Amino acid sequence: GTLTYEDVTNIDVVGVSTFAGRMNVNSSLLANEGIKVIGVSTLAAVTGTTGTFSGAVSGSTGTFSGDVDIADKIVHTGDTNTAIRFPAADTITFETGGSERLRIDSSGRLLYGVNASISGVGFQFVNTYNQFYGVGDNAAGTSLDLVKTRATTASTNTVLQDGDVIGEIKFKGSTSDQYVNGAVIKAIVNGTPGSGNDLPTDLAFRIMPDGVGSTNEALRIASDGKVGIN
Repeated sequence: GTLTYEDVTNIDVVGVSTFAGRMNVNSSLLANEGIKVIGVSTLAAVTGTTGTFSGAVSGSTGTFSGDVDIADKIVHTGDTNTAIRFPAADTITFETGGSERLRIDSSGRLLYGVNASISGVGFQFVNTYNQFYGVGDNAAGTSLDLVKTRATTASTNTVLQDGDVIGEIKFKGSTSDQYVNGAVIKAIVNGTPGSGNDLPTDLAFRIMPDGVGSTNEALRIASDGKVGIN
């Protein structure tokens, strides 16, 4: 091409230029037609609307004002068996030690220890023994809240009605072709909730007798403290 030496700071190159060795850029490198580097180049700053790198790109920090497109995974440097992956459409997985530990599937379900949903519930995990710790120098215990509102969003309070189920604990077992309820503990609103802390509630225990095929209520602790058996 044509090389023009303008002054002590600028050189204009018209056409294609090839650097067989090293090109050092201490300021900004602006490309309207694209940049192709054959040898080794050190760039202080690269500005452009699009860019494609066929080899490895190394750096200490980076800022992107738009999207970063990744075909498969983000890998931890020096620990290549730890990664965040995108194995399928609308799916994210998290790996440590080369094994998948956590998955968010295309339906928004959170799966731990399992890579396919067993049922349509939102959170599923596979483990035979789990602990929940309450840590703190105080008298508070560890709690597990099952919360119910008649609103369509969790951040909104809408009063419950008589007969509403507040929460259930279901004990399911496999019958070779499906998981079924063997026993259920259920909290049920008994009466009309009032203002403040007024929420009359029964606690019902359901079990499945042999050969019945469904759970039956065996015991209920009513909101007035009475106990009913069968």
